[in-house]
Amino acid sequence: MARRFLLFVFICSLVLVARGSVADEIKASRKLKWPNPTIKIFLSSSLFSSAGAIKPDSDVRSAVLRALQRWEEPAQIEFQVAYSEINSISPKGPAGDGISVITVAPEPENLLAFNGKNENASGLTRVFYDARGSIMEADVALNPSQLYTTDKTPGTFDLEAVLTHEFGHLLGLGHSPDASSVMVDGVPRNGGFESFNFVRQLSADDKSKIRGVYGFDHSADGCCARIRGRLNTSAEISGPFLIWIQDTQSGALAEVEVTKPNRFYDFGAILRGRYEVVAQSYSPANPASGAVHSGSRYFQSHQNVVLAGPVKPVTFDVRYIGLSGELSRRAVIVNSGNSYRLVLAGPGLGNPELKFGTTSRDITIEAVRAETWTTGNGLAHRAFQLTVSRSVPVGQYSVFAEDPTGARRYLVGGISVN
Repeated sequence: MARRFLLFVFICSLVLVARGSVADEIKASRKLKWPNPTIKIFLSSSLFSSAGAIKPDSDVRSAVLRALQRWEEPAQIEFQVAYSEINSISPKGPAGDGISVITVAPEPENLLAFNGKNENASGLTRVFYDARGSIMEADVALNPSQLYTTDKTPGTFDLEAVLTHEFGHLLGLGHSPDASSVMVDGVPRNGGFESFNFVRQLSADDKSKIRGVYGFDHSADGCCARIRGRLNTSAEISGPFLIWIQDTQSGALAEVEVTKPNRFYDFGAILRGRYEVVAQSYSPANPASGAVHSGSRYFQSHQNVVLAGPVKPVTFDVRYIGLSGELSRRAVIVNSGNSYRLVLAGPGLGNPELKFGTTSRDITIEAVRAETWTTGNGLAHRAFQLTVSRSVPVGQYSVFAEDPTGARRYLVGGISVN
């Protein structure tokens, strides 16, 4: 029998306003995937118990199936759903029991997983894999001390939203730095302002990442190209960098990852088209760096791009976004043909010389001159009129601030257009 290893545990917790979420994540050193395109998932009887953490009369089965189906097409897999009286996830160790279960039962192992700082977490996914990187088992535990619903009851977790996120982990994905991704760390509760910003549908980043793991249909229209290369930067900024590709015609985001300077990056399954590669330092601590752009290029198959250039430290950053004054790191969701009051916040944004914009010609932001203020935490806030054209394609777009020298800082995926 192949040797097995415990890969990682993802804890997904409640997002806190202006503080982000708390996550306990052990990252894999390789891409992991299920070896068979048919994956059998067992639904624990605890999901249907009238005395459980799921509100009675919730449509559990439909929520599970919709969450699974979102991942089936881009991953080219098929989930087979069965039922089981097994109520506990497998404990940490070199191997599980070989049964992938979804549970919300108050079993000792499940309760232990949500101890301490994770007591308010919405879910956990525990994955086992072998020496070849093949996933052998993945268990999803919903927090037995929380309440889940399918009718958006305020203060509860949306069952479908939590499961959509956890099934990304089940397939081997980690958390995404893309503000508009389903795989952003943390799922907000119903009724809070962030619940209206939670993206249930997979973003371009989610789809590209899962295609990069499980492959793609070469006969599909427009699929797929691969962009890989090295990020070469100057030595002033030594921390991690956020690196992403965006469509230079629409401005839409395609895929995002985090890498270190002078390291390779690999975007494995984007739709063929004209893109540019962009990078900027990825840390809430200063110094921040202005973004480095590769320039536009048409990508049809596999191509290499070395992203190089001077990295200029800047003193401003776009860290939070929101509508009606409510701020978070999660993308705002807007509809084409509408206008909104948008607020951006971050260090240095009060500088009157800064210009603001988005990566789409069809999404404009105009500053409200009288509305600039600074809070006690030192973050400057700016208010804008956000206008979304009727012609803007559905997708995810970024917001930026730019100084007089042309240096930019982006909030990547800050706007998601339905």
